[in-house]
Amino acid sequence: MKRKCIILGSIFMFFLVVGIWLNGQKGMNLMSDFWVLKKDGSLTHQDNRILCVDEEDGKRFEITLGENVFTATIEEQEDGWYMESDKGWGIKIPAENYLSIMVGITGGTLWMGDAQLTIQDIDAMDLNFEAVKEEEKNYMYGEDGKPVGESYHLISESGQTISYREVWYDNPGFDTPQQPLEMIKDGMTLDSENYQNKLFVNEKGEYLMNPNRLFMISDGQGYISKAGLLQALVKVAEGKVEQRGHLSLAAAYILFYALGTAILLWPEKMAFLGNRWRFRYEPELSDEGLVMEMLGGVIIIGMAVVILFLPLAG
Repeated sequence: MKRKCIILGSIFMFFLVVGIWLNGQKGMNLMSDFWVLKKDGSLTHQDNRILCVDEEDGKRFEITLGENVFTATIEEQEDGWYMESDKGWGIKIPAENYLSIMVGITGGTLWMGDAQLTIQDIDAMDLNFEAVKEEEKNYMYGEDGKPVGESYHLISESGQTISYREVWYDNPGFDTPQQPLEMIKDGMTLDSENYQNKLFVNEKGEYLMNPNRLFMISDGQGYISKAGLLQALVKVAEGKVEQRGHLSLAAAYILFYALGTAILLWPEKMAFLGNRWRFRYEPELSDEGLVMEMLGGVIIIGMAVVILFLPLAG
């Protein structure tokens, strides 16, 4: 019994100390994750970092997203917010979408909404252009093995495919028209609502192989929208630091952990707690009942730990 108490007590204290520390961390909810505030004023999440630097002409942001390291500035304009990076691009969010975008961020979602991308220096952007060496046509087959349509692809020099058209023999309503070709160059502006329905080439006639990177940026684990990054920087500039979790979760943890521990240490007493008066003789659990009662105690302790660390799930 003494050994069990020591083990359960040690586990209790370990999770309690770690849980209070994590729930008490200061930072901001940005792009679906909690970014921790560091002593130097930067916000970090995994290998990513954002530092807001006050300068005479405004705020400058030093940003690290995975292997992407760059600086950016933001500006509130009459018709929206604009961010300009030193990686050859700028992005703008219309004013009418700003409020709903911030609601999305607060709710832990990454919603891009309407955005306009300005290409300032295409060579500085993380884009991959390749020449196309051939066009390929493949047949699409139905369950009976007969062809029901055709799909058309462009094959690049490295073997990547660019799908640009589908034709269905018996269902012309499902046909996808051939995507228009557009030259991408410095100084042009693209709208996030319709760029996916186009094929882009540079001035050399090479095709853009990763069009999603026009409006997305890698953070080392995946991709986030540049508009979502702008939303985050606006929130960082406001400086509204928050706490990761609420310390009331520790009280719930203590309550559930105490209940689970009591069931583990005194399964029979807890099983008949409040019901002892119903029995003439001393009640006793069967072996199976004893196992199930102790399993219930373990589950309740597990619930206590989950409750304590709920903020990490967001």
